[in-house]
Amino acid sequence: MIFTSPTPDMAGSLKALWKEAFGDTDEFIDSYMESAYSAKACRCAIEDNRIVAALHLMDCSVKVEKYAYVYAAATSKAYRGRGIFRSLMRDTEEYLISEGYAGMILVPGDAGLAKMYEKLGFLPFEGLTGATVLASGAEKTVLRRVNAAEYSEERQKHLPTGAVVMGDAMTAFLERYAELYAGDDFVFARVKAADSFVASEFFGNKSKMPSVLVSLGYACGRFFTENGEKRAMYRRFTEGKAPSLLGACFDL
Repeated sequence: MIFTSPTPDMAGSLKALWKEAFGDTDEFIDSYMESAYSAKACRCAIEDNRIVAALHLMDCSVKVEKYAYVYAAATSKAYRGRGIFRSLMRDTEEYLISEGYAGMILVPGDAGLAKMYEKLGFLPFEGLTGATVLASGAEKTVLRRVNAAEYSEERQKHLPTGAVVMGDAMTAFLERYAELYAGDDFVFARVKAADSFVASEFFGNKSKMPSVLVSLGYACGRFFTENGEKRAMYRRFTEGKAPSLLGACFDL
């Protein structure tokens, strides 16, 4: 078993593994590969010249410390139950330490995965949680579409102290699958492919949510915001404080 970064000819195998594990559309996978993927920010397990497990990394930070957001982590079905993913995570940790990272952050897909990550030394902290909001009785509010750079700047104004700040790859990926908006005292990302209104993240004045729906022509919608629920997990490589919040919510 070899643990390494992929070569350029392995991109197709990485996409096939992703689709097998998560069932995402080609369009969604391509949106990541075209906006955020780099071979250096991917670790994989190779056996008999085949990728059998992989994970992707996107830079983020907590105050001045550099973290890696672990995304689309998966093992091929035929190779599960052999401890390959645990070994891949250990390899990834060693790699990140050598590159000067303070830790890793992720969002487990379910309670079983959360227990697995807990055994690997991960601890829970706050992530975003979805809630349905009705537009009835609200008035329109002023909205403006913004680009990734503008959104990142506005977003940081509304994050609590110690929250995870997205790096360039995370912001670019967010812009690919969501429309980015800002108001006078809030920001949000509206998922493009959703049949109804879904804001994958909303920061700022929550009382403006119904007005956002009215302004965009929706009677109701789902907003992912802070509410204290510990949906994210982190692992520090040295002693230190936990992040206060992971705002990014790529898997709804």
